[in-house]
Amino acid sequence: MARKVRETKNGLSFKKDKYRKMQSEAQKKSRRRKRIAAAVVAVAIVAGGLYYLFGGKAPQQTDTLATGQQYTAVIQRGTLYTFGSNNFGQLGLGSEVTDNYATPVAAIQQDAVKVACGFNTTYAITSDGTLYGWGANEYAQLGNGTTEHASEPVKIMEDVVDVAAGTGHVLAVTSDGSVYAWGSNECNAVGEGYGDLDSATEDPVKCQSTPVKIMDGGRSVSAGNQTSFVIKEDQTLYAWGLDQYYQLGMEPDEEEETKYYTAGYVAEPTKLMENVAEVSAGRHLTSMALTTDGTVYAWGNNVSGAVGCSTDLQDDDGMVKEPVAVLDGCVAIAAGNGHSLAIKKNGDLYAWGTNAYKQLGLASVDHPDTDNPYQSTPKKVRGGVAEVAANGMHTIIRTRHGSLITFGNDAMGQCGTGSFKPTEEGKKLAIVG
Repeated sequence: MARKVRETKNGLSFKKDKYRKMQSEAQKKSRRRKRIAAAVVAVAIVAGGLYYLFGGKAPQQTDTLATGQQYTAVIQRGTLYTFGSNNFGQLGLGSEVTDNYATPVAAIQQDAVKVACGFNTTYAITSDGTLYGWGANEYAQLGNGTTEHASEPVKIMEDVVDVAAGTGHVLAVTSDGSVYAWGSNECNAVGEGYGDLDSATEDPVKCQSTPVKIMDGGRSVSAGNQTSFVIKEDQTLYAWGLDQYYQLGMEPDEEEETKYYTAGYVAEPTKLMENVAEVSAGRHLTSMALTTDGTVYAWGNNVSGAVGCSTDLQDDDGMVKEPVAVLDGCVAIAAGNGHSLAIKKNGDLYAWGTNAYKQLGLASVDHPDTDNPYQSTPKKVRGGVAEVAANGMHTIIRTRHGSLITFGNDAMGQCGTGSFKPTEEGKKLAIVG
């Protein structure tokens, strides 16, 4: 009997040992799986961080960010937000609201798919192709036949696919490729022979008070300080308007010079370049073009490095008369008020030009010890950028993760951070919705 009990005990002992062994193996496998999972997560986090910091192909988003002289407009998750100066109602908040806003607020106009900002006037294209505008209207830039400002959206045109706003004039393209223009026709920014309304200013200029067709075959447009650009369907770039600092990239004939402008103006659309994918007219008389092979060209005023090329290519007055290549491998460009930006294919953002208000997003530049510090050639700011806009002395970007970041002059709240101070390294916007 004792032997039987001993065998039973031994049997029980054997079963317990086997169970413990099986349990131990299961625990080991579980620990291995956890280690593998943790390693995979760690690798993903590191890869994501490197992708974010040093690049990765940027998603293609366009025309959902726009900046005016001292305000900003953003389309975020289907809602149009504005912030900054509202002295002419350019934030589009209604006739009872005239305050400036240092944080984003939802504008009255919704269902916007594209947005553009002029000096103090805002434009939005809705999903059905209708173009609306609001804000300053001293040069009839709202296209409604008046010079009365509007703090609520004014319907301008239908069937619009692109819009661009200059200092006092506007360009639009309809779905059939027709290019329209209206507003201030100073230096023939609208086009030669137009102007049916004198603006109500102390020094009136001829204005076109309603949209007028300028040319056919247009695809996209850009407008600067009395300058106009159109990219046609065949990817040729046309330009006209003020050419005082060679911002049109061409020297006008001496017969076209006026006593007001040293270089003159071009009176009607004139072919400038071929194979152009995007064009951006800067506020401070510098222009940029992106060709289909990803090369960024710039020309015009290079006094503060906004062209981004060697000084050997400029004249004694700091002007670059013809387009020069400054950067390659790019997918997007933005010309601001004396500063320029470009996004490379991998999402890297480069900037150059004036940094007086930290609008380049750079902590240091190659010309720092002046009243107007500037970066003379393109310098990398950060990676992981999908979209950029710059028109005044500030910049806004959308990262590939969807975050909105601003930097530059924030005196009127145009950076949307509530700080009212220049933002050097960039601050993330908090938008609810």
